[in-house]
Amino acid sequence: CDASNILAEAVDGTVAEFVAHMNRKAGELDCQGTHLTNTYGLHDENHYSTAYDITLWMKAALEYDQFREVIGTDRYTVPATNLSGERFFYNKNALISNLYYDKCIGGKTGTTDDAGRCLVAAAEDGDELLISVILGSGPMQVPGEENLKQGQFRESIRLLEYGFDNFQR
Repeated sequence: CDASNILAEAVDGTVAEFVAHMNRKAGELDCQGTHLTNTYGLHDENHYSTAYDITLWMKAALEYDQFREVIGTDRYTVPATNLSGERFFYNKNALISNLYYDKCIGGKTGTTDDAGRCLVAAAEDGDELLISVILGSGPMQVPGEENLKQGQFRESIRLLEYGFDNFQR
């Protein structure tokens, strides 16, 4: 939350101005079911979106090579400095990190008590690009496995595979 607010102030001077900027951008992307009230996505009664609108955001963001690089990186090492030792950051999108889905080029996770476990993911197979959005997922039982799994990742793979198997341009 702090990092997104710092970036907001760097871009637009204040958090409020940046939130207004985000809402204008949502309008430019033709998002019909989105209204944002903060920079970080935590619950607010007036902060909402739809799966379709989230797809529009991802499609627009994928136009930037640096964005693709960041969301497709499974781990990043920050070198040691005079103030701290070496630090490691891991991508929380299991389709890129520990579960690994070879068609996935990246995505964005999000979880709150009110929204459940969410994931927008992009995957490529040849020249086909698909975007999946899973909202409100909970833990799920996977046949043959004892422990519950995070459903947003498993269901994203199923949704993307269904798309690749059943649709074409």
